[in-house]
Amino acid sequence: MRSAKSSKAKTRLAHQAGHRPAYGDKAARTGIRVLDLVNPLRFKQLLKSKIKENNEVLKPLGPNLCLRKVHAEYRAAGDQIRPFVTNTVVLLHEAMRKARTSS
Repeated sequence: MRSAKSSKAKTRLAHQAGHRPAYGDKAARTGIRVLDLVNPLRFKQLLKSKIKENNEVLKPLGPNLCLRKVHAEYRAAGDQIRPFVTNTVVLLHEAMRKARTSS
């Protein structure tokens, strides 16, 4: 009976610890943005810092995140989405200006 409780507690801890870094970064506005993802040098610097910070939080739960692996996976994703990344403020202002002049 004790191992079942212990297992549930570990699962709950893992779930909570996994969410803390993501939501904490969002709330503190220190997360990695899409614009950072498509800038390879900036992304690597930010990712290195985030992984170091989050590995401290996740340490009791098992193996650390591997910078090399995480970087490779996210850089591949960054390359795929790069054509779709733009400054949306400028895009929206241009669209509104065009809508006003065509009316």
